[in-house]
Amino acid sequence: MSEHHYFAASVTDWVTAPTREEALVKLAKALGSGYMTRARKQTGGIPAVIFRVELPECAHYLISEYRPYMITREDGKDNKRAGEFVPLSESESVFITNMKGATVPRKGNR
Repeated sequence: MSEHHYFAASVTDWVTAPTREEALVKLAKALGSGYMTRARKQTGGIPAVIFRVELPECAHYLISEYRPYMITREDGKDNKRAGEFVPLSESESVFITNMKGATVPRKGNR
């Protein structure tokens, strides 16, 4: 079992996956091709934020403001670390530009 996973979120949905690329594809599919087409025309893609979470993917945690926040069960079973903040990387802000998870960097609050 890997000791990390990726968390990707957009305005209406969030997903986790073992790799950054898989998380982006899962998020694009969760949001759908119709939303992708409209977002690409309006802003260049679906705005998303990505984090590398330093916990196994089976971990349970609270989410606040589109980011992992507080551990409830660090490995899906034990709660020894319950209440601790989720260890994660700096956020990466991108636009998802197609259903295969391709991205371009997103700057500012555009």
